[in-house]
Parts: sequence; structure tokens; C-alpha cells
Amino acid sequence: MRCDAAQLALSVSMDERSTSSPDVEAHLRTCPVCGRFEQAAWRIRELARFEVAPPVPDMVPAIMDKVDEVEADRLLGWGPQPGRTRARLRWIVAQRGIVAAAAAGVILGLLLTTGGVVPIGGRINTVALAGEIPSRLARAASTLDGYRATFDITESHWARAVPRRTFVADVAFLAPESFSVVVRDTTRYPSEAWPRNDLRLVTDGRSWEASGPDPCPSAALPACPTVAPVKRSIVERPPFDARSGMPTDVIVPTTVLAAADRVTVVGPDTVAGRAAVAIELPYEEAVPLFQYLQFLGSWRPFFPQDRVELWLDRDTWFPLRYEVFPTPGPERSLWSSQMGLPTEPGDAPVFDATVRSLSTKEPPATLFAPRPGPEAVDEGFQDLPRRTRASSGRASWRGSGGTGSGSSPDRHCAPTQKAFSPTPPGCRG
Repeated sequence: MRCDAAQLALSVSMDERSTSSPDVEAHLRTCPVCGRFEQAAWRIRELARFEVAPPVPDMVPAIMDKVDEVEADRLLGWGPQPGRTRARLRWIVAQRGIVAAAAAGVILGLLLTTGGVVPIGGRINTVALAGEIPSRLARAASTLDGYRATFDITESHWARAVPRRTFVADVAFLAPESFSVVVRDTTRYPSEAWPRNDLRLVTDGRSWEASGPDPCPSAALPACPTVAPVKRSIVERPPFDARSGMPTDVIVPTTVLAAADRVTVVGPDTVAGRAAVAIELPYEEAVPLFQYLQFLGSWRPFFPQDRVELWLDRDTWFPLRYEVFPTPGPERSLWSSQMGLPTEPGDAPVFDATVRSLSTKEPPATLFAPRPGPEAVDEGFQDLPRRTRASSGRASWRGSGGTGSGSSPDRHCAPTQKAFSPTPPGCRG
């Protein structure tokens, strides 16, 4: 049974208060993903339950009976003389409307807060947040001028002789179109014969360079067809050229999430001391998150339906952590056999990237210095002088002095856009 069918059947049985079918129960006993879904579904239903508060009891008749009883005893000489007790009773009777309203407010407040309508104790409304995250990501992308972060990365089952690899990735961005990522392979390999996955990608917008080992077939390891690192570079690159784009989803995942109407929110968490919210999506939708690593080198494969959990910073909406969990099922098992992977349980991540440090301080421009090789591809983009309207009303070309017919070029498209934005019309060579 597929997970989506089982989860639908579970939801129906919960809503209709009926028992699940034997097939669903059997699937639930062996599927950790659906087990977590069942727990979360029950929790949602418990939090969403809303009951009308019972009517506040009218205590006025009982109070008045007590007043009459005390007054009768006093007249017969059996009770105490009027004093503070009677004065308090009169105050309660006079304030009975306020007392009733206060009691109703307390009961309603308890229902609202415990029912999940109002957050208490740091809870967040995940349903509302699911629809807000895409727009918040878009705003974060449009206002970002600088970024630097370091990620610690762990990868499992790349090769049988190397069951675990570790990396450190330094990522930097400077608006509008400067980007850099340096990946250092910190794995302890069985011998020096194994290729190290040291990678570098850098662009200042005009030039672009990527260097590192070529992908190596797992069957050939450790002897790869290409031993030495390769370098690929581009010069005279058009602004925001999609053919040599920048993998900026690792900074703000606009490609992954911002275009969606809503996302699947798992819940709040804390990563590297920062308040975060966890998002869940399949790997096939999260591929742009990994492109800052996969432009060169060798990496383990992932099944399209593997589960990716992504933690976003609640203040900046930058990714703080993302993990890949194998999805259970026969299709995935067959695929694993074909890929030469071992049995991978669904509750243990096979890939983890966690931020070590993060800053929005603008990095120095010297950090983005491509070194194009002799075989660089020239894409032939040529800057044109910006055409403007002279004071006389006639068209003229703005040169180095801002007026006249100077021929100083002006790459005027770039400053008005950022790497997270689509290519502006008319900005291609």
C-alpha cells in the first residue's frame, strides 16, 4: 500500500470515527512515515477541537437566599450583628455582572489557548504559517544584499568502502550577482587513491568559474577516468544568464518554496541556537537546494520521493539545516538495489547539512574573483552605453561624464536586479 493512500484512509477514519481497514493497519505497523503522520494528525485534531463554553451558573439566587437567612437570624437574635460579612455579600450582589463576565472570560480563554486558536508557550500556528512562508521567502530574497555562511555536511553510503563522508562548505553572496561556494572534503579515505571532492564555484556576474573533479562512476572507484581536477569558465557572461546560473537556493530557497501556494510545515525547532521552522518536501522538489554542491564532483544518488526536512530561520528565512530520509516501500528498495546502495531505514538521515555560522554582513568584493582558464567560453555579451534624453529633448548617449556622446559602457541591467530575480527583459546580449 502506498503512503498517500494509507494517509488518506487514516484521515477519513479519524474524521468519521471509524476503524481503519486491516491493510491500513498492517501498513501502519511497518511504515515510520505513516506512523508519524498518524501522530501528527491526531495532534492536529486535538488542537483544532473547539467547544462552546457552558453557561456560567447564576449564583445570585443562592446568594440572596443566604442574605435573607442571615438577616432572619439576626432579627431573631440568633446571628451576628451586621458587619463586614454583610457588606461583602452586598458587594458581591452588586458586582454580580462583572463576576459573571470574568468567569466567562476565563473559561473562553482556556478553551482558545488549549485548543490552539491562540499560541501559548511559544507555539506557532503551523497552518497559517504554511501559507505565509512562500511570500516571506520572496521578501527575504528581494531585500538581501550580502550573505556568508558555513555548513557542515555529512553524506552516507557514497561507496561501500567509504560509508560516510564529511565536508565543510563556505557560501557567500554579494548583490546583485556575485556568488561563491568552496567545498572542502574532510573525509578520511582508505588511501590516497580515492578522489577528494574539493569544489569551487565563483562568479562576479561578468565571469564565471567552476573547478573540481569530474563525476566518477561508483563502479570505477577509486580509479576514476579523470584524475586531475577540471576547470570550466565563462567570460563576457550576460547578466543573470540561466546557462551559468548561481545555485542561490541554499541562501533563500525561492525556486523550491517561494512559488508554492503553501508548504508542509512540520513544526518549530532550534538549529544552531536560532529559532527555526521545519518544512517537509520530496527530494524531487528540493533538488535546487543541492545544486551548490552538485555542479561537479561525485555524490550519492537520492530517490525522487525521499523525504527532505528543511529548517528555515524564523527571522531571516535562510536554510539552517536540511536532511534527506529514505522513503520506505518496494519501489525504493528496488531502486536501491539497482544503485548498489545498502538497506537504508527511513528514520535515519542519509544526508545532513547544518549551518555552523551565518551572517548578512556584505562580504568584500575581492572574495568573488574568478580565474578563467585559457579555454574559457566567451558568451560575447557587450555592454551598450545607456541612452538618455538630453535637456534639448533630443536623444543622446550617456558617456563617462553623464552627458554628451561618450562611449563608456554601462552594464545598467545588473544593479536593478538580484540573483534571486528572473532575468529582466532586454538584458541579454
